[in-house]
Amino acid sequence: MYGGLLKTASAAAILAAAGFFGAGSATAADLGGDCCADLEERVAELEATTVRKGNRKVSVTLSGFVSHHVMWWDDGDRSDVYIGDGGNYGSRFRFVGTAKISPTLTALAREGTYFENSLAEATYTPLSWSVLLFDEAAHDNLFGRHPGRAEPLGSWLLAVMRRAGYDPHVYVSTNLTYAKTRSRLLGPEPQKLDFFQAASDQGDDPATKNLNDREVVDHTIQFIEQHVWNPEKPQFVLLQLDSTHYTYPFPEDQAVFQPYSENLTLPRAIQTAREAELLTNRYRNAAHYVDSQLRRVLEALKREGIYDDTAIVVTADHGEGLEPGFQGHAAPYTATRNVPFIFKLPGREPARSAQLVSHRDILPTLADYLQIDMPKGSMRGTPAGHGPARGVLILAPSGRFGQLVSNSGVTDLRLLYGPATLTVTPARSAGRRGADWLPQLQDFLQSAPAQ
Repeated sequence: MYGGLLKTASAAAILAAAGFFGAGSATAADLGGDCCADLEERVAELEATTVRKGNRKVSVTLSGFVSHHVMWWDDGDRSDVYIGDGGNYGSRFRFVGTAKISPTLTALAREGTYFENSLAEATYTPLSWSVLLFDEAAHDNLFGRHPGRAEPLGSWLLAVMRRAGYDPHVYVSTNLTYAKTRSRLLGPEPQKLDFFQAASDQGDDPATKNLNDREVVDHTIQFIEQHVWNPEKPQFVLLQLDSTHYTYPFPEDQAVFQPYSENLTLPRAIQTAREAELLTNRYRNAAHYVDSQLRRVLEALKREGIYDDTAIVVTADHGEGLEPGFQGHAAPYTATRNVPFIFKLPGREPARSAQLVSHRDILPTLADYLQIDMPKGSMRGTPAGHGPARGVLILAPSGRFGQLVSNSGVTDLRLLYGPATLTVTPARSAGRRGADWLPQLQDFLQSAPAQ
């Protein structure tokens, strides 16, 4: 999934050139009527010029002003010239740089529906995948409790798409043997699913695992180009990219943000603001690389003439913390719980929505758009953008801590699991409690689908 940032910017600036000042009580010397004509033309030219250097990825702009003066005098006894830097009005310069981290995703967000308040339901990959693939609540998946439906195809998401007439394909970059995700995904009949995993089951070199993203995208493009497309037999592809997960790998030609951290000991506590800046640049380069791979997929769809008829959903399993005192996603807070949420659905007008949504709303949104008839109570979420916003419980990896996020605020929670019970208590800080945290939590916990 994609954890990354959506950010574009443009810059413009002016360069104001120097003024020249003369001072003194003596009479001025005759320097000729055209003494400064060339200089004045040059000043005017500089004033009209923006000093800018850029390309399609990075733009750097210089702005500011030059304050330089010349003082000359001749009092009949002495004459001299002094050149100064303007005193309190010295020359000043500023460099402003901008870079497009995710131009492909930015364009896709403008073309589709972009949800600004979108949340993961856990800051831990296996728990988030349980929501995305199996439509299970993260707290139900914890400690190996899998109360999901007994489908021949393990993933409820894939089972729904298959029932609707779609052929499912799962192409992943990462090693899905982690937390037994692959065996659950494939179910008891793995031969029925077109599955491709770029990573080895033994793990890969953290410094070069970005090659897995390129390989899985190559495989996806090969499928797009070789498949005989038939509107009577639609296809469903789940594509996962991994470079925005630590160690945030990328090829050197994608190192747009410099300098960046080369310390691959991750996760680790960040000690200084400088270290956070370097690691953030590393993450930005990884996000830029993932964006370039996504662009390759979209370009392949366009070459085959099927892009306009393809529904596309982009999200991430969790966010990432990159600041002093913290790195990774071991605790839920703004940076780790917020994820991209983009739907490009053919026939739908572009839109931005501030409604609170989460991973559980992806399957209902697709089912609603594709007009898949789903039994009542068979999905936890609701179509994104439909109906009132509902609170979301977000779990830390241990499951012992979490947050209840609703329109009224954020409530920190402690969770205690028993053999058949879940006890939830709010943290002591009442100032961080949402006013309606208890009914919102009850609604969330009762949203599990009918078994």
